[in-house]
Amino acid sequence: MAQVEQLRFPPITEAVIDFRVTGKSPVTQKDFEPIREALAKDYPIARNIFRGSEGFQFLPIGEVPPQNGIWGGINLASADEKYFATFSPQRCSVSRARPYQNWNHLKNEFLKLWDVYQHALPSASLDQVGLRYFNELEVPVPEKISDIFKAGLAMAPAGFSLGGFASNCLINDLSRQAVAVLRVASQPPGETGRIFRFMVDIDSTKQGPFDLEKTDSWSQAMEDLRNFKNELFFGLLTDYVITRFK
Repeated sequence: MAQVEQLRFPPITEAVIDFRVTGKSPVTQKDFEPIREALAKDYPIARNIFRGSEGFQFLPIGEVPPQNGIWGGINLASADEKYFATFSPQRCSVSRARPYQNWNHLKNEFLKLWDVYQHALPSASLDQVGLRYFNELEVPVPEKISDIFKAGLAMAPAGFSLGGFASNCLINDLSRQAVAVLRVASQPPGETGRIFRFMVDIDSTKQGPFDLEKTDSWSQAMEDLRNFKNELFFGLLTDYVITRFK
């Protein structure tokens, strides 16, 4: 098992906690007004989410929706747009943009949002707990790819050089009954060509149903996913990388 450390300068660009639910009864756009009002002080920027032929659109509250757009929930943002909250009939989530603070800040912020959501629109069931971390890393160009990764992700046949790579892996954690999609991809090099840039995206989930009345049930699932995510991150990267963020 990889040694997990607390990094002073984590390369996290976005961290997300995401709960998927089944509602007790059908809801309308108006039913989400109490949520927006309860969070207006901390999340003054409010947008409606519409789904259309061109994907999702986020429009300020009151703006005319796109033609044939289907309302899908609300997205709220803090004044500095570092925290984002998404509420829909099937979802409650929080997203923290860079700079990342720490796990307790993120978890406590989510619990505040979840409490507001459940007070306004009590769920019939909690079906999935999710945790996703996006990381962007920069290190001096290594002599070989194995200087970066402990696990073999990319290699070029003999006689060729590796110009870039992208890898998607589905990883099961049987002990925690969780699954993660691990995405790793190179990015364009720094201007000098001496900086190696890449991203690590860890998208982990744990399926329910979870007992809504027993906080320990879904709270433990959050901790399980956090530990799973950390073990994947530190198990993937070498000390050559990790020491630069301590």
